[in-house]
Amino acid sequence: MTDIIKEAQGIELPEKTGDQIARIEKIVPAGYIILPGGVPHKAGKNRDLEIAGHIDLMTGRWKPVEDPGEVERYAQTTFNELYEVYKRRIKDKRLTKEAYEFSLDAAYILDQVATAIVTGSWRVKGYFPFKVHHPERLINAPYYVDRIVEQWLIEKYFIPVLTPQIFKYNLACQEGKGPDMTRDILMEDLYQMYEAYGYDCYIVQYDIKKYFDNISHTFVYHLFAGYGICSFALYLLWMILCSYHLTEKDEECYAARDHAGSGEWYGVPKGNLPSQWTGVMLLNELDIRLNDLVEECIKDRRYMDDGLCFAADRADARRILWYIEDFIAKNDMGIRLNDKKTNIYPISRGINFCGWRYEMDRFGHIKCVEKNTKKREQFHRLDKQYEAYGKGHIPMEKFIQMRNGTIAYFSKGTEGFSLTHKMLQRYQAFDGEYEVFYKGKMNPLGLRNIDWDTYPESAGDFW
Repeated sequence: MTDIIKEAQGIELPEKTGDQIARIEKIVPAGYIILPGGVPHKAGKNRDLEIAGHIDLMTGRWKPVEDPGEVERYAQTTFNELYEVYKRRIKDKRLTKEAYEFSLDAAYILDQVATAIVTGSWRVKGYFPFKVHHPERLINAPYYVDRIVEQWLIEKYFIPVLTPQIFKYNLACQEGKGPDMTRDILMEDLYQMYEAYGYDCYIVQYDIKKYFDNISHTFVYHLFAGYGICSFALYLLWMILCSYHLTEKDEECYAARDHAGSGEWYGVPKGNLPSQWTGVMLLNELDIRLNDLVEECIKDRRYMDDGLCFAADRADARRILWYIEDFIAKNDMGIRLNDKKTNIYPISRGINFCGWRYEMDRFGHIKCVEKNTKKREQFHRLDKQYEAYGKGHIPMEKFIQMRNGTIAYFSKGTEGFSLTHKMLQRYQAFDGEYEVFYKGKMNPLGLRNIDWDTYPESAGDFW
């Protein structure tokens, strides 16, 4: 196993354990495979439908195409699908220098990649690291061609199979979910908890320490196999996992130090779609069990590596936290709880979650405000952009778009009015005697014609 991981060559994959085989057989009848869309097909049949039809009946694993005629046929199908993904990326994303350079030879590159995928020789080209701030972390972004392959893989093979199995309140990085939905759900949860238990109920808040840096590669493979991902997609996923790992020398990877000499690899790159879906699904089973099996857990909400559970009293909250700790310890995922950010506390102390601060008084009135660190981050970012706009480095329209997007974000909280007023006065963008507002509407003399007593109605088409 160690040699296989270190070499990362060929298509050898981790062996399935007894529990994983039992779970797979429960989801997929024996002798069948899952094709995109979650539809079972007899292994070896319907080979014209998908590359996934090439399954070794002895091992149940995908095997590369060898016949030249089939290589050409499957490569053409794969090329067409990759090209459709590429066209959407060009349409939806800003045409960067990297995207422009790729577009000059896109057809040839995608043709080569499609053939490599079909023949089992595709590998990740690599990653280019860059730092982001607030909080400061290192992002390892894949090259443009690999981003196309990964988007195709996730859209075609993962989303159709995984989406029906995701816990309803697993709220991160899915269509229709996100920070706004999380905020709305949490506000409703607080109202309901106050009505049912008053001001004295408890919250279990847990956080995973260095989440993406400590995820076990082998566990991820078994996890997605258990959810019914087909063998072909698992092969591609394993190639992506083997393209990146952290070692005992990396400070953030405690899992590698805890399992030194085991031959296992840990850590997935922050910045690609497979890692994002790994983060979404890694604790999905925990969410389901907390909701269905742990009677003390009244509500369970999770956003990637941050989770909230509501309990009627402190004793129930302790039992919930014990269950979470036990689940993580028994499953060899590589991760562990962050002791500094995992806590049990009464609802009266308020909640910090996903960048927002929720506070409730004894009368059940809830205040949702942006965390001070988030406010400073947003103002710092706009200060930099405002300075660049003042020096002529970025056009006025781009700065106005960024400012209005930040205003729209702040307006969702209890302090939305005051923060909006402050930002409009602080960041004024003039073109001669006019300030350009949203959608090209012009507001003469900046903000002086807005009646703040009737705001925001008097702001007109700006909203």
